[in-house]
Amino acid sequence: GTIHANGCAIDNCFVHDNAVGGKWGAGIYVDGNGSQITVSNCTFVGTQTNFVYTMSTVAKFVNCVLDCPSAGNGSMGATNVFHYCASSAGNPIPDVETGVGNLNKVDLGFVDKAGGDYHLSVGSPCRRAGRFGAWMRKARDLDGRKRSAGGQVDIGCYQDSSIGLMLLVR
Repeated sequence: GTIHANGCAIDNCFVHDNAVGGKWGAGIYVDGNGSQITVSNCTFVGTQTNFVYTMSTVAKFVNCVLDCPSAGNGSMGATNVFHYCASSAGNPIPDVETGVGNLNKVDLGFVDKAGGDYHLSVGSPCRRAGRFGAWMRKARDLDGRKRSAGGQVDIGCYQDSSIGLMLLVR
């Protein structure tokens, strides 16, 4: 897998086109023996196998973008929980339907998916749709921007930095 974790927090990560087969090929593989991991503000794109595979643990996802064509999430004696996450219209994740604040089966609104730009466009439903966490006060996204813009958080690994009102006068 891209990330093999046990009892930790994973923040602001980007997993792209992970295609190794089986449970070991998951974007995140968790063998926790009952421990919990929290995955916050991460973006999973193009993962061909399970984007997460958990064994005997709890994996909690918060503010994550899930755009994985044929992926689900596998688990053995485990629970995966999703809050304030978004899955794409073409690639819905069933567990996302049951969580708090989730956006399931939506156009994620990437700037240029075909060109590899996974920042959120102005019209993305993921902008300002996340949940603020205490760790975000001094945190930065993958571009080095403040994780919280005016107290508002985007879903995914990139935070839009614009806040306020813009007027165009002619």
